[in-house]
Amino acid sequence: MNGPPMTSTARVIGAIAIVVVGVLIGGPIGGVTALAALGLARWRGYRAVALAALIVLVIAAVLAVVEAPATGAARDYLFDFALDRPLAAETGRIAGVLAVVAIVLAAVHERAPAPGNVD
Repeated sequence: MNGPPMTSTARVIGAIAIVVVGVLIGGPIGGVTALAALGLARWRGYRAVALAALIVLVIAAVLAVVEAPATGAARDYLFDFALDRPLAAETGRIAGVLAVVAIVLAAVHERAPAPGNVD
């Protein structure tokens, strides 16, 4: 970490904020995903979260092609995509939460040193 060390209070507030953003983006599953991503980042670093986001996004893309629509009727595919392919839509939402967590953690980890704190 390049900047000044974070206090434990700042870490807890940051973790709560990330989980809240996960809930806002993905509902309860998004909150659990954000919490799991924080655990993965603590264990393996933020790059592992970014890799997980990429892998889950690839899985969502494959599911979008493979998962057949629930009905064969002509529908508006732009707006009914999530209804026709719920597994692909949920996987894509999880990938989005993982990507947001990875970006926030990368920004915190790679921030510039504070003025007057140059080594």
